[in-house]
Amino acid sequence: MKFLIALLALLLIEIGLFVVLGGYIGLWPTLAWVALAGGLGFVLLKGTTMMGPISMSRDLFEFRNADSLMPHPILVVVAGTLLMFPGFLTDALGLLRWSGRCAA
Repeated sequence: MKFLIALLALLLIEIGLFVVLGGYIGLWPTLAWVALAGGLGFVLLKGTTMMGPISMSRDLFEFRNADSLMPHPILVVVAGTLLMFPGFLTDALGLLRWSGRCAA
């Protein structure tokens, strides 16, 4: 029940931000932002899925501790997923997560 309320609140916040910020910057910049953020999210997810196993096998081959490297790809996947959702709040959270400024 709490998850449903949180999801509904997130959706209402996103709609409100679309109305306010979309009215401020205009329709085409808003649509461009959504498309670019979704594309960036797709590129992040694609890069992580392509390079993740290669990086992991290289670290295991060089006898490094692979456990210390696991949080970074997971955070990139979270950031890419947030960027793929249309909305200004989820894009901001995804960019913060991707840049590493948001606490894990």
